[in-house]
Amino acid sequence: MASAELRSEHPLGKAIVSSYKEKYNALPSEPNDFKLLPGKGVYAEIQEKRVYAGNENLILDMGIEIPKQLEQIVDEVKNDGCTIIYAAIDSDMDGLVVTAKVES
Repeated sequence: MASAELRSEHPLGKAIVSSYKEKYNALPSEPNDFKLLPGKGVYAEIQEKRVYAGNENLILDMGIEIPKQLEQIVDEVKNDGCTIIYAAIDSDMDGLVVTAKVES
């Protein structure tokens, strides 16, 4: 997912790339193709796979089914005010990134 967000200008995409750089001490691999999908997220082709990262509308527009397990997690974290980034590879849901404001 960090490769898909590499060219993103969105603050959450930049945070994902920054986290990757911190963990691996390197940049993620450059995508072969990249498209910003305004109001929805990003699409990238990485190692001959189609990668989508964005909101629920992006995933549904691509005809990707969200498994019931993930829907339950989404319902729980939405109530806590979290932001959810859906991640899919080709036509399968791959996971979620859940972000939350940390109280200091």
